[in-house]
Amino acid sequence: MFRRNTLLDFAMQRPSWQLLILFPPPQGLEIISHTRRISLSLSPPRELEREKTRAIEHKESAEADEREKRERSAQRSARVRAARTRERERERERREREREREREREREREREREREEYWIGICKRWFRKKQRLSCMVTTSQSYKQTSGVKPGKKLPTSDRKSTNDYEKSRKREFQEKW
Repeated sequence: MFRRNTLLDFAMQRPSWQLLILFPPPQGLEIISHTRRISLSLSPPRELEREKTRAIEHKESAEADEREKRERSAQRSARVRAARTRERERERERREREREREREREREREREREREEYWIGICKRWFRKKQRLSCMVTTSQSYKQTSGVKPGKKLPTSDRKSTNDYEKSRKREFQEKW
């Protein structure tokens, strides 16, 4: 192999095409002369073109992969967001149904309380009436005994009629209310 100075001297004396024939350089090697700078390559132009197209295809495929990955992650995040939204919607509907059930139970309890109060009122009136009637019965029995009528007989029909009318009116009122 020539020393550097000898190679430069030789290169200065010959034109560049002769240098290429005599010393084919490895790819990317640059031969420098005093007059001009010559960059030489072993690869023929078709192979260079292929290399360029391969590099471009590789870059495009990498970009396509990156784009596809971004799209997939966007779709995944959109699915997750949609699932969360659906879950929140279901939870909200469930809470709403639960509130509605609670309101219905409260209304039912209120109706039950009103019924109880109504029946308690009826019972109280009935007991008061019964006490009055029992007082009347005892007085009428004592009256009947003194007047010679057998004890244990029913009250006169006028008293019974009035109590039946009262109870019927209360029953009608209850049915209208419920």
